[in-house]
Amino acid sequence: MRFLQSVFVVKLVHTLIFVFMSACITLVCHAAATGHVTGLTWAAFACVLLEAVVFVGNGWRCPLTDYAESLGAGNGSVADIFLPAALAKYLPVVASTVFGSAALVLIARTLTH
Repeated sequence: MRFLQSVFVVKLVHTLIFVFMSACITLVCHAAATGHVTGLTWAAFACVLLEAVVFVGNGWRCPLTDYAESLGAGNGSVADIFLPAALAKYLPVVASTVFGSAALVLIARTLTH
């Protein structure tokens, strides 16, 4: 029972992080598209960059995967978020592409104004 509770907590935390980071990426995309850049835009930008540094610094693995494996998962599968596995599998690639594109536009807008 304790293992199942731990798995639930890992999934919940991972899902909450996903929602927060999605909001940050959306905010950066909105700012890039509209040119409405605020301090909140740069805070969201920094949060996404920080997540990327943690992800890359951990060998292209979410630290929650390591934690899930320490709970007994053979491949970290218990760290999946509350989304279908087929969707969750591609999130890092899609999110990175969307954020990277928006970041380039945002930086270009900022430098030309």
